[in-house]
Amino acid sequence: MADGTQLRLVEELPVADCWLYLAAGRQARVALTHRALPVVLPVEYGLLGRQLVVRTSSGSWFGRSLAGVIVALEVDGWDPAERTGWSVLVVGEGVEITRGDEIERALRLDLDPWTTNPAEDRFVGISARTVTGRRTRLAPAVPTS
Repeated sequence: MADGTQLRLVEELPVADCWLYLAAGRQARVALTHRALPVVLPVEYGLLGRQLVVRTSSGSWFGRSLAGVIVALEVDGWDPAERTGWSVLVVGEGVEITRGDEIERALRLDLDPWTTNPAEDRFVGISARTVTGRRTRLAPAVPTS
């Protein structure tokens, strides 16, 4: 470009690529509504098949608010040296994990909760309704003559 900046390309990620990014990640943000206002909180997550799992506390408003509501979970990455990045957004319903075998599988994910009382820990799964993603990169330089 005339001002020395390079064009940026933004492309939609195939759903299969979104799941690869999700499988490689651990930290995310969950967006939900609390008292009619939007709230975005950091979480550590893992995957059980196509369900995202968050460890939380039944005693916290966050733990109580996740189950039974539609939430969004966003994961992203950025490489400042390459000036590339990606973002994956999952929208789905929070479902409390209560079956013993599912809790055992969730415990093996070794998730660190953002809670202070491990006795109140519980797991909430996010069953994905939609999974979308985008990737950004610099366009190849166009030679000028």
